Amino acid sequence: MLMKENKIRKLSSILFHLTWPVMAISAVGVFIAMHRNLFGPSGENMFLLRNTWEWLAHLVGRTGESYPPEDLWSASNFLKPSILAFCGSYLLALFLLCYGNIGEKVRLRTMIIIGAIVAVPLLIMPNIWSSDVFDYIVYGRLPIVYHANPYITAIGEYPSDPFFNMTCWKASVSVYGPAWSLLSIIFVTFCELVGAGPAFYVFFFKLAALVSHLASGALIWHILKRADVKTHAFGTAVYLFNPLTLIEFAGNGHNEAFMITMLILGIFFAQRNRWVGASVAFTMAVQTKFYVLPMFCLYVCYLWWREPELRASWRAAFSAVAVFVAVSFILYLPFGLSPTTILAPFYGVAAQSMTKSLAEYFMYKSIFKLEHIPIIGRLFGGSQADMQRLALEATFVVCVFCAAHARSLSRAVTGMAFFAFFWTTIGATWFMPWYLTVPLALAPLSGSRSLGFASVLASMTVFIIYLLEGWSYASTPEAHNFMVSYFQPFVFGPPIAVLLASVGVDAGRLLWRICTLRREEWARSN
Repeated sequence: MLMKENKIRKLSSILFHLTWPVMAISAVGVFIAMHRNLFGPSGENMFLLRNTWEWLAHLVGRTGESYPPEDLWSASNFLKPSILAFCGSYLLALFLLCYGNIGEKVRLRTMIIIGAIVAVPLLIMPNIWSSDVFDYIVYGRLPIVYHANPYITAIGEYPSDPFFNMTCWKASVSVYGPAWSLLSIIFVTFCELVGAGPAFYVFFFKLAALVSHLASGALIWHILKRADVKTHAFGTAVYLFNPLTLIEFAGNGHNEAFMITMLILGIFFAQRNRWVGASVAFTMAVQTKFYVLPMFCLYVCYLWWREPELRASWRAAFSAVAVFVAVSFILYLPFGLSPTTILAPFYGVAAQSMTKSLAEYFMYKSIFKLEHIPIIGRLFGGSQADMQRLALEATFVVCVFCAAHARSLSRAVTGMAFFAFFWTTIGATWFMPWYLTVPLALAPLSGSRSLGFASVLASMTVFIIYLLEGWSYASTPEAHNFMVSYFQPFVFGPPIAVLLASVGVDAGRLLWRICTLRREEWARSN
């Protein structure tokens, strides 16, 4: 028996050490496919990164080929098998870390090194799937290069800027909070000091996102370790090795990486009863992107609930809010405290997303129509404004429910994860794939396995957007419009169905236990 267990442990260890090379090779496949990507906005401008392929071609003696080789997307089609291999090896690594003994032996340093190695091909990827990194750059260049306020002035006033043709929001002022604006200014200042070109700019912002991602993984490890969670390595890998987080952060450089680091840092401080540090960290997250403000509110609710006396509860809540206001005041000072500056991010250009949330699909593209419901149709209507109002009202109800549930830190974090999942899949009036990285980061710290499983599944199904979007662009306009309009159920449907089924099973088990206990009590009384 002991010999059999040793063989199983050895096999699980070998399999785990084979998963990360497969993930790294899959990342190389994504790197190669993105040279033939049809909707990445940066390839023709990133001269330094563009030379990567030419150097590789010269290394293998194929210098006569054009850039990029024409068969990489159409014939060999690296992207789809690379994504499938990436996801498959990731799921196998999670299985081994959860059920094998390797999860008890692996060290944090090993996991960080693995995450960094897998991310290298994505870090030097010439094309990117999103132009957001160029928006970060121009909002940082406005104060440094042109001495302009990014919350008042748009890059459209400086058409000679080298990033003018790369950003999509030429007429929009900054839509991000002052915490991220200040960090962007620091990054741009460094790039200007070293005389960086566009390629180094993008590389540096992507590197910063990767560093934030690795830091978040380390924080998750320490939080789970302190909570005495035996599967802490598994929980860390859920976020650290996830293909979506690696592609969106190391590959596309989204600032959700920094925002998530601040959120998890807030939970890290809260676990150690350092409410000032937690409040500052949550404030930095909110002042990066404002849609995580309900998460800070849930933390305040936790502070309110944990105090035994009412006066102490209000004191704790108001103290955290006071720290939030003070830090926000300091962050806004360099840009001015006028209402125009403070409210600018709330009036920014709405993202032209590739797909909408599942609610938007049901309201406008399915047979079911909101206005067909006798009472709800009269109350809410069916216009775009009605849809946005309904989404906000539904999100508010979810936040109230989570606030009532946040009677411990674990419950508060579960509420944060549930809010993030609800907002990205149902409540949001628009959706971007990288939004799912937020519930994915909070899921390992929550007390809900079903929510964690749904978040992981959503991070897999969201690749349908990339795979089918690329296919539809490569075919006909009609196919493209069809894919953009009608694949929301395939992206959001399976994770939501799994979550609902799991909640139903848990409710059934609870009802069965209640009925069993009452039957036993009745038998004892008779």
